Amino acid sequence: MHETSPLNVQQVQLLSQLVDGLSAEQMAWVRGFLAGINHSVRQVGHPAAVTATGNASARQLTILYGSQTGHAQEVAELAKARAMAAGFKVDLFAMGDYKASRLKHDKLLLVAVSTQGEGEPPDDARDFYDFLHSDKAPPARCHTLCRAGAG
Repeated sequence: MHETSPLNVQQVQLLSQLVDGLSAEQMAWVRGFLAGINHSVRQVGHPAAVTATGNASARQLTILYGSQTGHAQEVAELAKARAMAAGFKVDLFAMGDYKASRLKHDKLLLVAVSTQGEGEPPDDARDFYDFLHSDKAPPARCHTLCRAGAG
């Protein structure tokens, strides 16, 4: 711990215990989780509702994936399992199966998508991609959006 650390000794020890033995994938998830909490604090002045056990209190998460080869789908399914383990209620959709009318109601959205060719969206995401770039898409609001790129 450096003298300039904003953490006390106990916090540093707890953080060290948490990350000890984590894989690179798990560390990436922890970084994303902490970044999301940091974003919540900056947006509304306090962290998102998280209980002492780390579970989100009845938060609804929608996960969309668009995948040509299955990699983004695997990422989305892993994210679903982790989010459910953390107490989230999760809806998982292939982008081609997602009703765009839900977009204005989904408050917490994670999008996992791979590209193909010269950065084109995968086939199952094309209609959703076109919708987002159309005049029919709802205006961007203060929703929480996470993106995971896979190609």
